Amino acid sequence: MHLPHPPDSAVRTDERTVRVGRLVPETGIPLRPYPDRAQLRQFLRELRLPLCAVQTMLELADAPELPGSTQLAIKAAANQTDYVLDLIADYVEIDRLEADAVGVAPERTDLLQWLEACIQSRAYGTEAIGSPLRLQHRSFLPSHVDVDGPLAGRALDAVLRTAAQRALPGPIQVRVAYAHDRSRPGATRLTLEVVTRGGGFNEIERGYVFTPFAVRDGASRPLLGLGIAQRLCTLLGGELRVTSPGLSSCSYQLSLVAPPSPDAHWIDPMAGKRAQLGPVNPGRVLFVGSDPTVRMLTASSLLRAGHLVDGVDDEEHVLTHMGQDTASFCGVVFDKSCRSETLGGLVDALRLAGFTGRVVHLQGEVTDGARLPFVDRSLPSACSGADLLAALTLP
Repeated sequence: MHLPHPPDSAVRTDERTVRVGRLVPETGIPLRPYPDRAQLRQFLRELRLPLCAVQTMLELADAPELPGSTQLAIKAAANQTDYVLDLIADYVEIDRLEADAVGVAPERTDLLQWLEACIQSRAYGTEAIGSPLRLQHRSFLPSHVDVDGPLAGRALDAVLRTAAQRALPGPIQVRVAYAHDRSRPGATRLTLEVVTRGGGFNEIERGYVFTPFAVRDGASRPLLGLGIAQRLCTLLGGELRVTSPGLSSCSYQLSLVAPPSPDAHWIDPMAGKRAQLGPVNPGRVLFVGSDPTVRMLTASSLLRAGHLVDGVDDEEHVLTHMGQDTASFCGVVFDKSCRSETLGGLVDALRLAGFTGRVVHLQGEVTDGARLPFVDRSLPSACSGADLLAALTLP
């Protein structure tokens, strides 16, 4: 798994393949007046009641013994009724957002459980139209994050619904990645990229986001989900971007701020038993020694987990390199080129200097007798990134 590069902070208008940028007002476009909110709310309430009654009657009328043409007509009517009810719900949501009536209430959320619930809630509808959802994990994830789960779920659902209605039949990929935002120290972002076959944007009105802009499905019906998702992402500290290389495919990129909970552990979402890789504790990892192999093999895993990777070639320069900033280092990794007979005194000096992180020693082959008593863990030189991450975090 790898973490995709975050999108550029600005939309490059000279790029012909990018048809849609951030869904925000373009420069020079005046804000349009609101309709009468009270009248609109009353209209939506009155419209919803008979539609719900029609929906219930269609469900009761659908029976397997009916002729095929009758079943087809019932399903078509039910589909149109569901669409209008979704459209009403979108207008209600937009009205609440315009009135600043939506608040953010972060709470401890099981990230994998939240993702699975979001996918399952939309999976039946997308499979029915030939576009099954496929979840792809592209980084390690914290077990729990502090985020407004229902609000984030509404943003993702709005994008999935829009993407499914515009896309051609075929799998819809939902790519998940978690990364520390280097432009904002201490901030972490959850990125959800929805990729469809077809459904690209040839042109889109990029005016005021809360006015029903010209996003439509194959039947030219208006779709308001992108405007809703954009505003919800903004409330959650992130953004929504939509890019489209022509009409052949489309990518919807949602990001939101999701700091790890205090008791969160890193997990590998691809592991069958959700293997824990230790507590989430981003910090600098210092590689010591002249052998660059292990650093090259494991650095990407450490970076995905939020760690910064540093290094010195000679163990004699460790204290000088760390200086007075020992608290920013969470681990020191000595490779097999370091001299075992001098490591004990160096580790003692590190502890006296205030270093409280983990000390890992890499050696050709790990045996009980070869493990040094003054290091926290000994690993083989050919260890994986997950093994090193666990050694730096697990007790």
